Amino acid sequence: MNPNELFDQIKKMIEKQDFSAAQKFLEENKDNLGDYFDKAKGLLDGAGGLDGVLQKVKGLFDGK
Repeated sequence: MNPNELFDQIKKMIEKQDFSAAQKFLEENKDNLGDYFDKAKGLLDGAGGLDGVLQKVKGLFDGK
């Protein structure tokens, strides 16, 4: 796969909220992603960060 196709695969995993698979795929293909590596990492960090915040907020309300 070319770097653009690899990046698209990561985006699809993030859309499905499969962050662990996206992270693993990113690490396995970091040498093949070229310039897309930083974009994919930023996208994954942003999505994972958002998910983490949502989980914390949800946890606050589940505890009551």
